[in-house]
Amino acid sequence: MTKINKKMTFALTMLIAFAMVLMAIPALTPSQAKAASNDFVTSVKVAVNASIPGKFDMVHKKLTVKSNTFETYFPALKKSDLSKGVSVADVIVAANKAKYGKKFTKKTVKTYCDFSSGQYGISVKKQFKHTKVGLYYVNKKGLSLSVGASQVKSGNFVEIFSYPSNETAYSELYSKFSKATYKTAAKKTVSVSLTADNFGTAVVPNAGCIIKKVSVKTGKLTSLKTKTNAKGVAKLKFAKKGTYYISATGTVSYTGYNGAVTGNIMCPYAKVIVK
Repeated sequence: MTKINKKMTFALTMLIAFAMVLMAIPALTPSQAKAASNDFVTSVKVAVNASIPGKFDMVHKKLTVKSNTFETYFPALKKSDLSKGVSVADVIVAANKAKYGKKFTKKTVKTYCDFSSGQYGISVKKQFKHTKVGLYYVNKKGLSLSVGASQVKSGNFVEIFSYPSNETAYSELYSKFSKATYKTAAKKTVSVSLTADNFGTAVVPNAGCIIKKVSVKTGKLTSLKTKTNAKGVAKLKFAKKGTYYISATGTVSYTGYNGAVTGNIMCPYAKVIVK
């Protein structure tokens, strides 16, 4: 036998052996295939606020969110825009599911939240039953991409804002306190500072914004009977020790695309620890 024939015989033998090995491997059942695909699903732990001016739908809710949450409830929408990890769209769906519990199913999902897919990616049509939507911040920074393309990581703080049902100008601005947590002692004064975000430009809200206490259970706001001054600063005093959550209502004047605008501030959020 020539050297060439020997090489061809060896190669043919190896090919046959490899084919036999492949034939010996059983095909995956549908359930096994699904399990295998789930190996690529990731998850993150985030905190979520959701609100409209004057009321919270969700207060600093800690959620574990999977990267396939959005696709599970909205499989028909295009996936090209979706982040490979956990997206803000995943968080929005997970937050609605957490709020409405057993009522939130694949059949009822659009009662609570809904999305569409277009030229600019995934966009929100409804969230927490609100149909005027569209303002989202992660770690107090506005999104630069769509909710589908914007990725979140463990430890992120996600804020979901909706507009009042009677809103026509969409003039509300994101607002925040200067600190995430303030510390003070009972019966002592603590100063808090409030600013608004005109899409990257800091603006001081109008004097007279009312600082309010937030109910974590109901999302309702109760006035603490103190207001901000022209610099956005207000002074608080708590009689008893404890942990309090604060927000504010009021207006902000700024220069918009079409000139001078005055709108409401979106709900800011901070914790006050009183020792």
